[in-house]
Amino acid sequence: MRMVINFGQLLNYYRQAQNSQNFLELFESEELTLEEVLDREEELLMELRNNNSTLLKFFTPERIQTLITYITQFPSEESSEKAAQKYPYVASEVFATECSGLLDNVLTRDSLLKELFEFVDTEEVKDLTLTGYFNKAVTALLNKNSYELLSYIYLNSSAALKMSHHLYSKSIADVLLKILSNEDQGSPPFLVYLSEILDDVLGRISSESTAEVCLNSSWLLVELLSLPSDIPTAQEIKAYFLSEKTLEILSEKLNTNHETVQKASLSILKALLVSEENFTEADEQDSSEESFQKFLEKYLTSVPEKLEQTPKDSNLETSYKAVITVLGEARLRHLEILSILVKLPYKELHSKVVELGILDKATELFFCYPWNTFLHNTYENIVQGVLLSNSPELTESFLSKSKFIQKLIEASQASQHLGYMGHIAKFGNLILKYFSVKQIIEYVDIEDWKSFFNDFLLPQNEKDARMLGGRLRTESIHCEEMAYGINEPESSPEVFAAAAPEEPFEDSETKEFNSNVYWKLEVNLDELEDID
Repeated sequence: MRMVINFGQLLNYYRQAQNSQNFLELFESEELTLEEVLDREEELLMELRNNNSTLLKFFTPERIQTLITYITQFPSEESSEKAAQKYPYVASEVFATECSGLLDNVLTRDSLLKELFEFVDTEEVKDLTLTGYFNKAVTALLNKNSYELLSYIYLNSSAALKMSHHLYSKSIADVLLKILSNEDQGSPPFLVYLSEILDDVLGRISSESTAEVCLNSSWLLVELLSLPSDIPTAQEIKAYFLSEKTLEILSEKLNTNHETVQKASLSILKALLVSEENFTEADEQDSSEESFQKFLEKYLTSVPEKLEQTPKDSNLETSYKAVITVLGEARLRHLEILSILVKLPYKELHSKVVELGILDKATELFFCYPWNTFLHNTYENIVQGVLLSNSPELTESFLSKSKFIQKLIEASQASQHLGYMGHIAKFGNLILKYFSVKQIIEYVDIEDWKSFFNDFLLPQNEKDARMLGGRLRTESIHCEEMAYGINEPESSPEVFAAAAPEEPFEDSETKEFNSNVYWKLEVNLDELEDID
């Protein structure tokens, strides 16, 4: 079999060599046209990757200019099918090979760079296929020599600025991201025009723009905010967004009733929050951090109302002809931001959350949408944030005002297994981890808690402790610690118990697990009996 495979490979190499030889023989003719070369796509791209000298001599500046024309100009009605479809594609692939000799030819001639970037000079809407080809060419040039290309863009600053006119195209947004996030900003540095470009991109998020422009602009700004700190533009971008002027603009966009603008703005705010520079202690804050806190407090005042607003076309008919009300992306974004805010070490923000009853609204939404997994996972992050916040005010409000534990008990008694039942068990185990039974029954009736613990939580933990085939996992006692990545505090009771199987297995490993389970079960039941 190995001999057959080797023979097949040898035959394939021979065919490639023969095709390559036939292809190179074309260049012996002085009448050879660019289109004839583009027709031989496979051989052309292979030889370009090999930096074939004969082929590089063929690609004169005039022919490269024709390649640029193919990828930047929409074909006329009189164009042949090849000129309209095949040649532009192959021309883009020529640039994508990143052939050094060809790209050097472009980078050393301003006339060719000008021809390329004239594609974005006007605000005329471009064909999306052509914007993809433009992306390929600019990306190849950046990869080849970002210093030379960005130096050219600096001297012709409108080239990058005018790209923001074409943010209806994700390809153009991606090019602009690569330019602004490049480690080598050229000479002199391109940072001079950064603020102007960011102003223009942020301004594109408006009710007057299309949904594509709003969302692509938001995506671009979110990606820029997510840059690592060692990128030259990263600190400048974060400083730009923490300025009072930008925060005021963002605040206006967050308070708009335009759904797409609101979603785009919420994505930017979320990205701004997760930047590690914003997670500073209060005594280390500078003026920009204080402005950011005030901005967040202002934002929070509108959140309760926003959480009550259902999206347009909120009614959705299921395959069973039932009509349900959808949560909506905007409300989910608000909850994602809340899950970050409760983890911040800002007491003023925690007080604002309590004062406005935002946790109550979040809890209400969780139980209103029993099948929305995105909501359930986000709410789980909120619960973790509250319990780990070290804020007694936040925790007390969550347990008493929101009636969180009581609602867990009521949800566990549902006649059918709803989509959030797994999270109900997770939350029950978290409550047991951080609070003693004496603390728990301050918020619920002791009999209700006993019923929840024995009839729901223990059977659920038993199911979760089993692997496929019915075998118990010995590490399941600590499964919640592993899932949340947190250490159990010394004061919390060890009550991550799973009920033992009715028919114990014979192996010693399972017997050891069962003994641990029974011991932990007795600890918890003894505590309940003492309270009785």
